[in-house]
Amino acid sequence: MALKTPGQCDRCFEVGTPVAPSQPPLVVLGIALVVGVAARLLSANAGDNFDMESWWIASEASVAGEVVYTRTHRYNYGPVWFWIIGALRDLSAATGADTLHRLHLFMTGFLTMVDLGLAALLYVTITPIAGILFFLNPISLATTGYHIQFDNFAILLGLAAWVLFSRATSAGRLVVAALIFGLSLATKHIFFLFLGWLPFLTTVRSTAARCLFGAIALAIFFGSFSPWLNDPEAWTGIQANVFGYHSTEGHSLTSHLAHFVPWVPARTLFMALALVAGALLSRPKRLHKDAPLLYLVALTALSSGMARNYLAIPLVAIFAFGFTVSGAAYLAVASLIFCTVTSALGSHEVIANLFSNPLVSYELAQVLLFALLCEVVRRQRGRVVQPAIAA
Repeated sequence: MALKTPGQCDRCFEVGTPVAPSQPPLVVLGIALVVGVAARLLSANAGDNFDMESWWIASEASVAGEVVYTRTHRYNYGPVWFWIIGALRDLSAATGADTLHRLHLFMTGFLTMVDLGLAALLYVTITPIAGILFFLNPISLATTGYHIQFDNFAILLGLAAWVLFSRATSAGRLVVAALIFGLSLATKHIFFLFLGWLPFLTTVRSTAARCLFGAIALAIFFGSFSPWLNDPEAWTGIQANVFGYHSTEGHSLTSHLAHFVPWVPARTLFMALALVAGALLSRPKRLHKDAPLLYLVALTALSSGMARNYLAIPLVAIFAFGFTVSGAAYLAVASLIFCTVTSALGSHEVIANLFSNPLVSYELAQVLLFALLCEVVRRQRGRVVQPAIAA
């Protein structure tokens, strides 16, 4: 069974729409499940890293009943992930030795289920092979297993909220969608700038509905910090380490562009470009239902700083839009970046100094994402493909 290309896909992301004439044998699904889960656990066994140490510190705050924003500057997100880490730490300690590595394995197990949720979404709404290939792609294997990054959880919540919002038949469902989107933001604010795209998505619900959706989501996000409003030390930590957090800068196209406008910080330039991208990518109205997918691609392509785990952010979109040439090239380049800079995974400089070669770089990965966006827009304007997320 071949994966649908953008030219073949008809209503790619519409939940409940039959998308394949046949289903893969159960043995194929079983093998993919076993291999995907095992690969993630093996990756987790490669060792622990800085991020895992940060999650351990956060879990220590949970065990001690402390406020994580007071305990450490290494937790830079809403409280949802902290609560999940605390629950996983309790579960790990209740079933065996209370060690960092056991917590690592429990967190890998949780994030593997999240990957399964994203794979199931692709399986149902694109083609079965899209979901299977997503679950087996090496970037997700390393990000979920070794790096323990939870972007996938925020993305799953955000996409689920958007599908529900675009298909809502009552005010109640619209509110539920907004609550889920707010929960995504309170987990990790990946979709925060997407709220700036909503005014341009004129074919998705009414203006009032989009305003209500954004307002409720923002209220959930900011309201999630309300328990610590009267705790000056915690609130100072939230302001400095969440709202004021500066992630990795450099190794990106936007960071190079910032050299030509030195009076504009790279992070500010990135945010402005992300909003401009929303205006441009929403011009083909048939792409409006696809907006969250386009956003994930644009967010990574325009990021002012790149790190390995960022390479996993657009993966769902790449498989949702089909296995295009630019998408396949991105997967290859991103996988090589992981192999050549992650010696802890056993690659040990597979190709000497390959990462310093301009042929394999974060900037090239971003260029390929721009190529993917151009291809999607071109095909939509040519009326080759229906919207991926359909009402």
